[in-house]
Amino acid sequence: MLIGITPGRALRWGPRWLPAEQSLLFDASSGDYWVLGETTRQLLEGLQQDGPVRLSDVTARVGAEEDGRELITELSRCGLLVGWVEGKVVGLAAFVDTAAWSAA
Repeated sequence: MLIGITPGRALRWGPRWLPAEQSLLFDASSGDYWVLGETTRQLLEGLQQDGPVRLSDVTARVGAEEDGRELITELSRCGLLVGWVEGKVVGLAAFVDTAAWSAA
């Protein structure tokens, strides 16, 4: 399974707010916005630059597997991330709550 930014999103970053190192992420297509921490920003910037990556690579970027699962679940629920299986877009929220997570 590949993980990537939801198609159609036009994501734009605001500056980092020190010392909290939070950032504003704005979707120019929908008007949605989020305040995100540094780990999330690094993950999403990597996906913006590299395109979709394997689920295991996302987990490695985030750190602990459980942290990766929680972050991916939340970003999916926010509509920022989707998965691709055999070229088809799939939602991630239900996927990461199953045993299929370990198999990906």
